[in-house]
Amino acid sequence: MNPTTAWIDGQTVPVADAAFAADDFLVTSAAAVCETLRTFRHEPFLLDEHLDRLEASATAVRVPLRMPPAEIGPVVRDLVAANSDQIDAADDFVVSIVASPGRGRTL
Repeated sequence: MNPTTAWIDGQTVPVADAAFAADDFLVTSAAAVCETLRTFRHEPFLLDEHLDRLEASATAVRVPLRMPPAEIGPVVRDLVAANSDQIDAADDFVVSIVASPGRGRTL
């Protein structure tokens, strides 16, 4: 099975409902930063290092993070935990963190 919940714009939602708005700069200008990590036994691997890299990338390209990395980490862990019953204990997740400037802003 695939994970069933995602987190977007501060809310946990079904994966099928997780979407960026058509006028989000991620869609209109490909303005975003991404960080992808994996889990081992349902634990995010090197999460702090990934979050540091996300913050550095966001700063470099001037994409504001809507929350500090210290708050993103618990969200990632909570999502992995919420979806862990969807896969076997020996299997792992790929977690993608995407940050965009948002909607209706001038770049």
